[in-house]
Amino acid sequence: MLQPSELDTDLPLAAAPVRLLALAAREPDWTPLSAQMALRYGTDLRLTWLNSGKQALHALRESTVDAVLIGELGDSWKVSAERIRDFVLAVQALDGSAALVVLLPVPDDLLQAELHERDCAVCVSPRMWDSPALPAAVAEALRRRQRGQELQRLSTAHHRRLLREQADAESVLRLQRDVLRTLQGATAVEADGWSARYDELLRASILSSPQWLAAAVAELVHDLFAVGCSPPEFLVLHADRVQALAAGCAGRTSQQVLSRANLLALEVLAHLGERYRQANRSADTPADVPKIRTVA
Repeated sequence: MLQPSELDTDLPLAAAPVRLLALAAREPDWTPLSAQMALRYGTDLRLTWLNSGKQALHALRESTVDAVLIGELGDSWKVSAERIRDFVLAVQALDGSAALVVLLPVPDDLLQAELHERDCAVCVSPRMWDSPALPAAVAEALRRRQRGQELQRLSTAHHRRLLREQADAESVLRLQRDVLRTLQGATAVEADGWSARYDELLRASILSSPQWLAAAVAELVHDLFAVGCSPPEFLVLHADRVQALAAGCAGRTSQQVLSRANLLALEVLAHLGERYRQANRSADTPADVPKIRTVA
C-alpha cells in the first residue's frame, strides 16, 4: 500500500486541473483529497461522481478524464469485488489512457494482484475516501499515466524516424545503383553464390569483430580479383545487396546499416583497386592474373 511519504512532493503533477471521475455507491467527501492534492502536489481537481457503472462508461465515451477512482460498488464485499473487476476491464477496453485507482476497505490479495497486473493503483484502508494514503495513490497513478503517455509519444516518434531513415536510405541506394548502371554500364558480378556470400559479409560487418572482418574482406577481394570482377561491377553488387539488407535491418536503423555497408564497400574497393593497380603496373604479369574488363 502506498504511503504519502513515498512520493516526491516537489514536482507538480499538472498545470491544468486534474479531471477525476469517481464511481461509488455513495458520493464521497472530496474535501480531504482535494486539500491534500493541492497542498502536497500543487494539483487542483475537477471532480465528478457517478454511482452507476453504465453511467460512468457513458461519461468516459463522451469526455476525457485523467483518472478514474473506484470505490465500493455493492452491499457485500463479494459483489463489490466482482463489479470492480468487471468495471476495470470495461474501462481499459474503452479508454486505456485513463489512470485507475481502486479503493479497498480490506486487503484482498487475489484482487490486489489482478489490479496490479492491470496497472491499477490500489489504496487499502477502512477509511476509504478519507484515507491519508489516497492522495499518494492518486498521484502515483497520474504519474504512471504521464510516463506511459511519454513513452508512447517517444515510441511513435522513434518509429516514424526509422521509417524516414529507411526511406532515405533506400532512395540513396536506388540512386547509387541507377548511376552505376547508367554511367558505367556495369552489371553485378555474374557468378553463383555471390549475392548470398556478400549478404553474409554485410551482416558480419555490423556484428563481427574487426579481426574476422579483415580476413573475410581479404578473401573476398582475392576471389573477386580471380574472376575478373571490376570495381564498378562490385559496386553494383554492393548497392543491390545493401538495399535488400536495409529493408529488414532487425533493430538497426537504416542509417547505421548504410554507414557500416559504405565502410565495407570502401575497404573492398581500396583492396580490389590496389590488386588491379599492381597487376597493371607489373611489367611481367603472370598469365593467370586477370585484366580489368572493359565496361561497355
